[in-house]
Amino acid sequence: MGTGNLEKEEYQFSWSRVIIWLALATTIGALTTLSLLWLTQMSLGRGGSERIHEAFATQALVGDYLAGDTNRGKHQFNDCLILGMALDQRARPRELAVSPTIPFASAPDVCKALQADQASGNHFYHNYLHGSTVLVRFLLPYFSIKSIRDFYRLMIEALLLIGIGICMLRISLGQAVREHSVFLVVIISFSRFFGLEMFGQSLGHGPADAVLIGYIVFLAVNTGKLSARSAALAASLFGSLTMVFELLTGGLPLGLAAVTGLTWFALEESERRSFVIKLSALAYVTAAAAAALTKLAAVAVVFGPEALHIVGRAAQQRINGSLDPMFSDRNLLSSIVGNMDALAPGLGPLSFGVFLIALVSGGWAAWRHRFRQEAMLLAGSNVPVLAWPFIFHQHMIIHAWFMDRIFVWTIASGFGLFLLSVIYAHEVDVCDRPVAKSAVAH
Repeated sequence: MGTGNLEKEEYQFSWSRVIIWLALATTIGALTTLSLLWLTQMSLGRGGSERIHEAFATQALVGDYLAGDTNRGKHQFNDCLILGMALDQRARPRELAVSPTIPFASAPDVCKALQADQASGNHFYHNYLHGSTVLVRFLLPYFSIKSIRDFYRLMIEALLLIGIGICMLRISLGQAVREHSVFLVVIISFSRFFGLEMFGQSLGHGPADAVLIGYIVFLAVNTGKLSARSAALAASLFGSLTMVFELLTGGLPLGLAAVTGLTWFALEESERRSFVIKLSALAYVTAAAAAALTKLAAVAVVFGPEALHIVGRAAQQRINGSLDPMFSDRNLLSSIVGNMDALAPGLGPLSFGVFLIALVSGGWAAWRHRFRQEAMLLAGSNVPVLAWPFIFHQHMIIHAWFMDRIFVWTIASGFGLFLLSVIYAHEVDVCDRPVAKSAVAH
């Protein structure tokens, strides 16, 4: 009876923690959006339009898409779109504080419209929080577009190098070798198979990539040190920042995968329980949802509830909307397989091959060690990544040329699981190895 009472007390305590931390995650998400709206208000009227002319003159901007260009990046469309939204401030400040406007919504070539300054209408873009647009408004008066891109990519490179260096140092010192080895494999996988050559400098992808990689490195730096409370708090902040910079480029599923698969290794050993991982994942989702819902509430207040129908229709279109006739020859599988060079530019067959190897070897390792919680969490973290293309079916078919980057997680976790299997086998081998007589005598 005593044991039963203890279990009941622990259960009740766990539920109280769920309520407290979900309330905190909701608060963090809402405050993040409110802070962003305030920063958006502060970013208005800062200028920087001369940077657009400078960028076209120096060919830092040249067109909507630049396949294979690792200096300027492939996603010029998003860069021009963000720049246009950042500088178009013809609407009322109260409205712009909530959503930017797209000054050339119907232009066939966004970059050409930006260059010609062909602004038309006030089409408010409510669908996202637009942290990237606000960030550009603050940076543009002081830095060229090339400098902003260089800064984004340098920041990501620095984070990756810090993570790799710390993991290797601690492995060499024999500190939490198993945990740091997993983080090392994950960070190296992101270094090579996250398409950073093509997207890391993008005004749309760069900030979101930095938030994701920054969180992974944060967990690596704090390996074996986080309490359950710290893990849930970090996941909440991470979820909020992910939503701030998310433009449906893969940040949300990758973020959930990172929280689910890696939090275990960052926790103190006494805190390593599946409940804590579930709490952290729930905190991530709750904070992201609260950030989005706060933005929608602001849209309803400023633009009226009818504006929410526009957002709803756009979301429905991304999930199961009809395809434009120009994409009628595509299906989900062909789009995914045909765009695997998003992971490693120019090396599509290599990326696809490595993805398959990681999928098979990771699956084998997960099945072999299916009774180990950390292995199952790392394997299960692939669910949001592998399910995402089926949920956002239409969006994936059209945008697989950058959405395929989410499969870096399958590569990272697959090789991480394989490494764990090797480490487990080595640990068993060492434990079972007979001790030499001389050693016993000594």
